[in-house]
Amino acid sequence: MRCSIRLLAALLCLSPHLWLDQAAAAPSDVLTLRYQGLEVTVRRDAYGVPHIRAATLTAACFGNGYAIAEDRLGQMDLNRRAARGEMAELVGASALNADRETRVDGYTEDERLAQFGRLPAELKAMLEAYAAGVNAYLEQAKPAGAKRMAANYPGAENGLDLGSIRPWRVTDTVAIGQMMARRFGGDEGGELRNQLILSFLTGMNKKDAYRLFNDALWRNDPASPTTIPPGADGRRWPGTPHWASPDGTVTAPSLSLPASADPDVLRRAAAVVSQEARLELANRMGLMTRWGSYCIVVSAKKSATGHALLVGGPQMGFRTPQIAHEVHLQADDINVIGMGFPGIPGVLIGHNAYLAWSTTTGVNDQTDIFVETLHPTDNRLYRFQGEWRPMEARTETITVRDGKAVEMTCLRTVHGPVVQIDEKNRKAYARKASYWDRELETFAAIAAMARSRTIQDFEKACALIPTSHNWLCATQAGDIGFWFCGLTPVRAPGVDPRLPTPGEGDHEWRGILPFSAMPHLINPSQGFMANWNNKPAVWWDNGDTPAWGEVFHNGRIAQLLAAKPSIAPQDLRDILIDIGTYDYSAHVLMPMLRSALRQRSFRPDAAPTAGARSVMGYLFAWDGHASEGSVAKTVFDAWLKELREDLFARPFGFIKLQGQDMFNLAMQPSLIVHILKGARSSVPVQYDYLKGRTAQAVMIQALNRAVESLAKKLGAEPSLWRYTRGRINFKPLASIPSTDRGTYIQIVECATPSIRGVSILPPGQSELIDSAHFGDQRELAGWWEFKPMEALPAARP
Repeated sequence: MRCSIRLLAALLCLSPHLWLDQAAAAPSDVLTLRYQGLEVTVRRDAYGVPHIRAATLTAACFGNGYAIAEDRLGQMDLNRRAARGEMAELVGASALNADRETRVDGYTEDERLAQFGRLPAELKAMLEAYAAGVNAYLEQAKPAGAKRMAANYPGAENGLDLGSIRPWRVTDTVAIGQMMARRFGGDEGGELRNQLILSFLTGMNKKDAYRLFNDALWRNDPASPTTIPPGADGRRWPGTPHWASPDGTVTAPSLSLPASADPDVLRRAAAVVSQEARLELANRMGLMTRWGSYCIVVSAKKSATGHALLVGGPQMGFRTPQIAHEVHLQADDINVIGMGFPGIPGVLIGHNAYLAWSTTTGVNDQTDIFVETLHPTDNRLYRFQGEWRPMEARTETITVRDGKAVEMTCLRTVHGPVVQIDEKNRKAYARKASYWDRELETFAAIAAMARSRTIQDFEKACALIPTSHNWLCATQAGDIGFWFCGLTPVRAPGVDPRLPTPGEGDHEWRGILPFSAMPHLINPSQGFMANWNNKPAVWWDNGDTPAWGEVFHNGRIAQLLAAKPSIAPQDLRDILIDIGTYDYSAHVLMPMLRSALRQRSFRPDAAPTAGARSVMGYLFAWDGHASEGSVAKTVFDAWLKELREDLFARPFGFIKLQGQDMFNLAMQPSLIVHILKGARSSVPVQYDYLKGRTAQAVMIQALNRAVESLAKKLGAEPSLWRYTRGRINFKPLASIPSTDRGTYIQIVECATPSIRGVSILPPGQSELIDSAHFGDQRELAGWWEFKPMEALPAARP
């Protein structure tokens, strides 16, 4: 039965241990299957979550495939088509660019089979069993003419014909696993975008080009919020700093870039490595496009219940059907429940009988663009280690619905796929990824996590992760841990990781950083850790993107956790509600604006206008939340826009050619803070953005312009300048209020003798519009309510 967290809040007044003591949902009928002579049972709870029991994990994976095919067959088909570059076969020419990108940057079927063949025997058996389960459901469910009402499957408005769905292959799961590993944890390289920016800067303002470039792409901001408390691990950056020092010293790249580069070629190459067409198509198809997540762990000593706690909230956007699904697998040696992806067996985020875990995107720099020198007359030859080498070439054929098949040639060098060729300047751009051909090692890691019993077991599993993820874990023993995972390249001396690397062989990677040298920490003295895709440790540098600065939303989580002497499960829910609407840019910038407005006297050119004075009361009373109807939020957003225009429109205005959103993304609030703080900044800037004005004057002038603009747009009365939060759309279902929340959320108490948890997966488990479980979690999510995760032994059929 449903049990409201609002009701649980009342129970918490009596005992913090009662929060998870919810009555189990009434079980449905049990479906009995057989795989290789073993019995497999599938029981669904009141929210349609399949609870699968078998003697072995392999047999349970058969039930996993059967049950998720029943729930998400249409979505599984879309996932494998996107992963293989076969969408045009379904939707036509509009998917051609996305399919081309996938083929250029992906693997052949023979390579997928080879990667599958390298897996340990048990993992191969699990993937084969999963495929067999999917196909068993297909055979059972597709009598002649049978259709199912799958939400948002292209061309299936009147029902999806199951006869059109081809049988499942293990390489379908391999392809989806590779796509998800890259999309959730694969930094795709910003070097081409950065080279384009530097080229524009050099052409417009050669004297200040490197100052501006280093300001916008800083190496390390020591004020950026971290997961590992400053100094807690006693470590430092393992390599030699090689550019833009934190003390502000201006450096230019020490390696020569191509004397000239075609901007159009750079743009096209950047579009491929950033998956531009693939993400646009995925957005149209209702597939995963976003990556980012939050996670919190609280030790037994800090927990009000005396047991370690964990929150997991992967943020992948919201679609109908849901991007993820839930599943519970029980075998003689395993009992694991949580979230997974349609098309892949097992649990990515969840808990077993001994510990709970979650993951977030790590934003580590694991890829580089290498600039290959082409032969003067042959585009298929490139220079490497003093000799001309032929590129590896293959022909791919893309089937196009209602059109002719398209043939394309895919090229590779020793560094990886060639994403673009600049014939005029005799250069080719190839993408090298540390995780190339190793994405499936994630399967081994996830299987090891499911079987882990101690924090040490879990750490060993983390060492197997090839792509960039933060992993956090809490155990029944009361331990908590954090690991920044992924294969990090050790670059050659003198290489600037922000820019493409010369590819002739003198600047190759020197190896991979050992797992032991990566940021990690177990049981910090403060009793908690949190990650929201933030910087792992003070000493860890940015790569090709200035991802981590002083303005980073994880700071709010740490602030709220530190403010309480002990943390109860209800506190964790309250924190999630708080951060869902909290504006961390305002958290850092508003004290600076308020200080400027508190001056006793103002310069004539920097005094607040009458309009600006009329909104000061709103700004001084604001708590920083983007609440529905907030006047202060509306004013702050307009002020930040004016501030960004004032500081950056002249030196970086060319970025607007890519759109206002790109300009806002590139000119980050952290850079604004670096400028306004001047000598007090954690990253002093080198260019004069203020042009002789004081920071206070710039802020007040921006406020004056913001208020004037709002008055013209919304009217003279500030009380009517009300912020609108927007909605999370679950078409064809009703929407819910928009907050910065997890696509899936779990809150877990690692209690003894049994771990207990709650979760929410809106809108529901099923893709079938006529299913009771298509939208039965939507309203719960709107009220920040949860349902029980039934993984207790008593739940076995």
